[in-house]
Amino acid sequence: MALYDPDRNPTVDPADAAVVAHRFLTRCRDWARDREIPRRLEQVAEDMQPTDAASLHAWTAWMRFCEHALREIEDGTLDPWFLPPDSAPEPSTSEG
Repeated sequence: MALYDPDRNPTVDPADAAVVAHRFLTRCRDWARDREIPRRLEQVAEDMQPTDAASLHAWTAWMRFCEHALREIEDGTLDPWFLPPDSAPEPSTSEG
């Protein structure tokens, strides 16, 4: 049985939520960097198929997204996202 339960509404300290999200994104980034990207690079080097190149691109984009999100958690940019929905201001949009 999956841990996820859409009916649960736990109260989580925002600082704890940020740490949990950071750990999750770190694992996602590490998986892409250490497992998927090297495997996809090998496939592209062997076969040079467009689908393999597209998969490499997707995993690289995912890794970079995770790195970006990790930096934003670390510098506090995403702090409002971890506040309760009724108290969090709308996140600002930024270019880049």
